[in-house]
Amino acid sequence: LQNLAPLIRSGVGLDASARMVELATERNASRGELRFEAIDGPKLPLADASIDVAVSLLSFRYLDWDPLMLELRRVLRPGGRLLVIDMVDKPAGLAEVPRLLADKLRVRATELRHPGYVRARAQMVGTPAWAQMLRFNPMRAFHEYDWYLGSRFPSGALDVLNVGRRAQVIAFDSGPFHDAALHEMAYP
Repeated sequence: LQNLAPLIRSGVGLDASARMVELATERNASRGELRFEAIDGPKLPLADASIDVAVSLLSFRYLDWDPLMLELRRVLRPGGRLLVIDMVDKPAGLAEVPRLLADKLRVRATELRHPGYVRARAQMVGTPAWAQMLRFNPMRAFHEYDWYLGSRFPSGALDVLNVGRRAQVIAFDSGPFHDAALHEMAYP
C-alpha cells in the first residue's frame, strides 16, 4: 500500500497480524490517505460499494476464498476489480526453461543493484521462524488458482510474472468483479 499511495486518493491496508498493522501504521504516519486495520476472518471493515480495487499481495493462498469473494462483492463498487499477486507451486517444465533462465538473469541483475535486500532476505529465510512458517503454510498449486479464479471470473486474466525452478509468481486481474460467477467451491 505504501508504494501505491502516490497513485491513490485513499487506501486501507488489512491484515490478520496486529503487529503488521502497527508497523504499517507507524511507517505511514505522515500519510493521512492511508489507514491500516487488523481483521479476524473474512468480514471486511468497509462500507458497501466503498472501494474500487482490492489487492491481495502474497496472501491469497492463506485466505478462505468463497467467503472472501462474497465480502468483496459487497465492498467493491460497480466496475471494481480484484488484483491478486501470489506465489504458486508449479515446477518449470521443459518448455519453460528459456523463461526460467531469462527470469533468473533479471532477478540476479536486480540483486546486484540491491545487495541490502539480498542480505535481509537471506537473514529472514535463515531463521527457525521461517522454516516453521513454511512447514505449516505451503504454497497452493498453480492449477488451483487457474481453476478457481478462471471459473468465477470469465473476463479475468492470469499472467505469470516470474518462473522459478519449483514455483512461479502469478498475477490475476478479475476484470469487473460484479460479473463474477460466485458459487461454493467444488471441483467439477
